[in-house]
Amino acid sequence: MIIVAATALGLALAVARWHWSVNAAGAGSTGNHRAAQTVRWWPIAAASVAVQLYLVGDHALTLPSGWRLAALWATNVALAGVLTTNLGFPGMRWLLAGMALNFAVMAANGGLMPVSSETLVRGGHGAALARTGVGAPLRRSKDVLLPEAETRLALLSDRIVAPPLRGSFSVGDGLIGLGIVLALNGAAAAAPRMVRKERRTAAWSTVGVT
Repeated sequence: MIIVAATALGLALAVARWHWSVNAAGAGSTGNHRAAQTVRWWPIAAASVAVQLYLVGDHALTLPSGWRLAALWATNVALAGVLTTNLGFPGMRWLLAGMALNFAVMAANGGLMPVSSETLVRGGHGAALARTGVGAPLRRSKDVLLPEAETRLALLSDRIVAPPLRGSFSVGDGLIGLGIVLALNGAAAAAPRMVRKERRTAAWSTVGVT
């Protein structure tokens, strides 16, 4: 839920900044509005996210647990690799830091993100306890049910709730959410900068011709 909220906030900021910047620069430009840079290896990131969305679905629980876990980690490593090659873009360092914290607690607890029964209740998902035993993965998530007393690096686990939002998130998720907001906001600011750059280039070309 924190990722969805961060994405929505980031898109709202991006759209608002886009319109403000374009209006400030003037609406009469006919230049190319492409960003000055392109995120490298973005198809790998998109494919990794698509695979992860499949892996957290109910149908993926029928897969052998070892295969599902290996696929989750393979896509996480691929995403981390894409972030590492694009650290110059806004938000990427925060995204990578959040993933690193999540990697640490997941690796310390068998490969999935630990969450306690108390946190599930506080996050409005107490009904999941009726169908999930201790040590079992939760449906539609990358979480595993573990008592907090038995959780290694418990401070980094899914233990934060933010009413009225349902669900829980980790410190790493919070950093990832911040990274998403910064990345989307930065992307929205890139195109208007290109518009202004193209106008300056066109102006200097006109001066040179005359």
